[in-house]
Amino acid sequence: MSLSSYTLAYFDEACQDLHIERGLISIGETRFGSIYWSLNSVLNGIPAFRKIMAEQSLGIESEVLYLILMIDH
Repeated sequence: MSLSSYTLAYFDEACQDLHIERGLISIGETRFGSIYWSLNSVLNGIPAFRKIMAEQSLGIESEVLYLILMIDH
């Protein structure tokens, strides 16, 4: 299993735990649709991103993500 698939499984589980109905979704058929749906799924998923970033056992270390998601580390 690739690292991205492994992390996505944690993200999907976090979405389920937090009752987020839609996780990351595939992009639309137009450029506008791609931007809209991608941004919408990322914004809706921020609580799940925060949850998996806080999980120390995953070993995710990214100063940029900590800043974007406003997580103390």
